[in-house]
Amino acid sequence: AGAGTQSAGLCMGGYIASSSAVTEEYNGTSWSSGGNLVTGRYYLAGAGTQSAGLCMGGYADPSYSAVTEEYTKPNIINPVEV
Repeated sequence: AGAGTQSAGLCMGGYIASSSAVTEEYNGTSWSSGGNLVTGRYYLAGAGTQSAGLCMGGYADPSYSAVTEEYTKPNIINPVEV
């Protein structure tokens, strides 16, 4: 499944010899690892943005899945000099 924009994309799940829980983020130039799905599955649907995405349904071996998961990109906190 996919979500996001051309410069902030999100790819979730899939099939690599079995159901995949892999999530990757795209910054417009390259892909990097994101947080994995709790339930690996394929033929799922995706919506939202890279920082607030959803994946729904799909097929999780050996049956269909009714699971919906939220994807939230971790906040990066920059230290502030006081």
